[in-house]
Amino acid sequence: MSRYPRLREETERIIMSHVRSREQQCKDQLVLLVDCELAYMNTNHEDFIGFAK
Repeated sequence: MSRYPRLREETERIIMSHVRSREQQCKDQLVLLVDCELAYMNTNHEDFIGFAK
């Protein structure tokens, strides 16, 4: 790519534009995943009534 600096610049511009456009969507999906994990109720925990070892 060093032989074609304009190609390199345009390629970087396109890639960075795509990454920036998907950044917020990725963050939103990660927050959703963490929320799902936090909402999981572990019924095998000893604090539950009828806990069986």
